[in-house]
Amino acid sequence: MKNIKCVVIGDGAVGKTSLLISYTTNTFPQDYVPTVFDNYTTTMSYTPSQEDYNLLPTKTSGGCKRSAAANANTSRNPLYYKLNLWDTAGQEEYDKLRPLSYPQTDIFLICFSIVEYSSFLNVFEKWFPEVKQITNCHNSQFYKLTGKYPILLIGTKSDLRDSAPPGSTVSDEEIRELVAQHKFAGYQECSAALQLGVNDVFEKAVDIAVFEPLRAKHRVTLSSAAVGGQVQIVDKKPTSQKKNKDCNSSSKSKNNERNKKKLATTTNTSATTNTSATSSNSPPRSSADKLSFSLHSKKKSRIFNNSQQNVTSNNNSSSSSTNTHSTIPNDGTKSCVLM
Repeated sequence: MKNIKCVVIGDGAVGKTSLLISYTTNTFPQDYVPTVFDNYTTTMSYTPSQEDYNLLPTKTSGGCKRSAAANANTSRNPLYYKLNLWDTAGQEEYDKLRPLSYPQTDIFLICFSIVEYSSFLNVFEKWFPEVKQITNCHNSQFYKLTGKYPILLIGTKSDLRDSAPPGSTVSDEEIRELVAQHKFAGYQECSAALQLGVNDVFEKAVDIAVFEPLRAKHRVTLSSAAVGGQVQIVDKKPTSQKKNKDCNSSSKSKNNERNKKKLATTTNTSATTNTSATSSNSPPRSSADKLSFSLHSKKKSRIFNNSQQNVTSNNNSSSSSTNTHSTIPNDGTKSCVLM
């Protein structure tokens, strides 16, 4: 049975512990107790697709490994994995203790609350840089094979999205942009309170940790075979066509040199007039800086819109203070704070 180490990180009170307890015990904790360090162990069964199942190496009676694809009649039996789930503290006072659980991690779950925008910003401002710096995961075998980081982004408290105040929720577009820009392996959202998508989170984690590298190796094998086939086709072309192409390419190169000389004289004159304008331009931002800048701009606009709404609501309340009667809504709504 293969062991998979899964470390869960994220801001405090976003629902990390609730997610783990809900998955391992099928119950939702009612009281919030900040976690310092905790560890859960459970066994899960996972049935991959037939394509992924064929990528798994299997052992023969002699102990030698062979590909499951060698047997076309191979049946898909459930695969069992031992999940070692590491719960961590999100508070700043545990910043030096938390990284002790990072070594030899197969996959990280970075959690944020869908209805708490600041926890989403901390994904790329704090948690992702911390994982990269401590684990050196950009040099890992997983990243070299897949071109992605062994990180699964988790959006918690999905059941509160519709009832959250305007401007406090994280949009799907922002989540997709974050995953693409920072090369995360995937994204899942869940609700531990309602048991929605909880099992999908850990099935996705196992799929990424086990099968994503196998799929990447398979793609490399197919691409190398395709490149080899193209090289053989090129070698079969007659030499006369190659000579004609060489002549045509030499004439084209001469024409290109003449055009370059003509363009050089025109570009020199236009460059002097545009020097002052180009000197004032700022250097281009990287993809991560662009994402951070756009998200911070959206955050500022949300704060400005909320302040404008507060001003208008205050004006309306002052104008209505002259009325002799006032009504207080009593719709029976409750506020709920989840772990």
